[in-house]
Amino acid sequence: MVSENSVAIVAGHEFAAMLANERRPIGHSMVASGQYLARVVLEAGVTDWSFADAANGDRCVYKESLLRDHMSTPVAHLREQMSPDFAPLTETL
Repeated sequence: MVSENSVAIVAGHEFAAMLANERRPIGHSMVASGQYLARVVLEAGVTDWSFADAANGDRCVYKESLLRDHMSTPVAHLREQMSPDFAPLTETL
């Protein structure tokens, strides 16, 4: 697994169905539709990698973002974690 992502989408928003498509990444869906959502990074840092392939004590990088439409209305909240196998941490973090 390269990453683990969770998405909370505002129900009823005009982009909700497009963002809920599990077969297509959000960015690809937006480009294909000609739409744009602003991404506001809320937080980024280091956390535990706690998925099935995790070794005890594995740490990973993460980022939380809020997607907003052209009226600055929140549309979705994203939490992305990168596998330490693909984005290893160094001692400088």
